[in-house]
Amino acid sequence: VGALPPKYAVEVKDIIMTPPSDSKYVKIIDELIKRLSASQEEKTRQLLERVEIGDRKPSQFLRHLQNLADSSIPETLLKILWMGRLPKSIQVALTIVKDSKLEELAVHADNIADASGPLLPQIAETSRSDTLEAMLNLKISQLTLSINQEIATLRSDVAAINSRPSRNPDSRPSTFRSRSRSRSRTLHGANGLCWYHWRYGSQSRKCKEPCTYNSGKRDWSSMTTASETSPSPRRLFITDRTSQTQFLIDTGADLCVYPRSAVPDR
Repeated sequence: VGALPPKYAVEVKDIIMTPPSDSKYVKIIDELIKRLSASQEEKTRQLLERVEIGDRKPSQFLRHLQNLADSSIPETLLKILWMGRLPKSIQVALTIVKDSKLEELAVHADNIADASGPLLPQIAETSRSDTLEAMLNLKISQLTLSINQEIATLRSDVAAINSRPSRNPDSRPSTFRSRSRSRSRTLHGANGLCWYHWRYGSQSRKCKEPCTYNSGKRDWSSMTTASETSPSPRRLFITDRTSQTQFLIDTGADLCVYPRSAVPDR
């Protein structure tokens, strides 16, 4: 017993702990062979579990399993192994008649397979599913790459715009302003005024023909200003050159007198 490897000793631990009264070594060897050797039924079951239906009809697949099995495999186990290898759609349909005999189930399975089209191998279904998943992953990867490229381009454009120097509207060339100013001075309003009178009105000191500002009025140039030569330096007159009438400008003097003789009769 001491020469028995540990992995085998574990299998017959119960016999080692409570050995029989006689032939204990023979008992240990027999139990090891029995416990470590798979039964013929187990070997056959493992063989049948690795068999796929392929392109066979359900009834053909059943006969193939029956040929591989021997009398040690009960019909109930063969039924379970056979139905477990059928396509899922046929398995679901057979649940209605699952209590029928195995041969009858095979006939029903053939009818269902004929109605639903040719059977595809299970491995083919798995391969097709894997292919579709791979194609979907490829499309997602391509879409993600395209989106990342668009984002990178957009960021580059924004960075280029931000790096440009800002343009000041007032920093245009002086020649442009000069041309604009010279052109604007030649413009006339809708009422026929020159640019100076249109811009400054009565405060204008210049005029450019044609201009209708003085039409029907006194000539602007006929109004002049002159300083009074009297001792008081704070009085200022405006003389109308046409009538030679003087008008006193209120400059803050204490007294402002307008001669009665200069007042026209009412």
